[in-house]
Amino acid sequence: MIELLIDANTWPRFKFTQTQVDILVPHYSITRPLDTLTHINGISIGELEQKMRPGVDSRSGFIGHNEKLIELLKADDELTRTLGFTCSQVVFPYFLATKAFFNHQWGFWLNDLPYVLGARIYGGKQYSPLNDGTYTRTELIINNITDPQPLDVSLLTIQMAAQIGFFGGKKVCHRIDPQATVDFFHLTPLR
Repeated sequence: MIELLIDANTWPRFKFTQTQVDILVPHYSITRPLDTLTHINGISIGELEQKMRPGVDSRSGFIGHNEKLIELLKADDELTRTLGFTCSQVVFPYFLATKAFFNHQWGFWLNDLPYVLGARIYGGKQYSPLNDGTYTRTELIINNITDPQPLDVSLLTIQMAAQIGFFGGKKVCHRIDPQATVDFFHLTPLR
């Protein structure tokens, strides 16, 4: 058995503040009411939904066979607001994890709680259905000391959540669940 000793005191420390969120998370790019949205990034909603279905641009897909993108965006927007957060605030901890990962850190601290990182890196690339040039081949595995179940999240899902408020289809494997995120990272609404 190999034992790896990690000095968590060297990990970056962050507080959940609006200033930190504004600095780290890209700004939400949809500025019009979701009901009136016909295109995202120049792609029609219908075409985007087709690309996001299982087996088209991705084996597992970004949305389920019968899910509607606008309905998902509206439901997640409503849920995050009901919880007392914005989309940017919900994805903030994932940006901390991403930053730590790309700085070759084994973890990070958020509000005095340590989070340990792991990763799955694949050989191929998964491109964003938004045709914006972003892609990933990495899934982050985030563990905390109070929850035995780690969060497993694609770097691409993190990016799409920040860009357009898209957390993934309700049953796809890479969904970022806003409620689970708030609970896992012990977030409290910012006032």
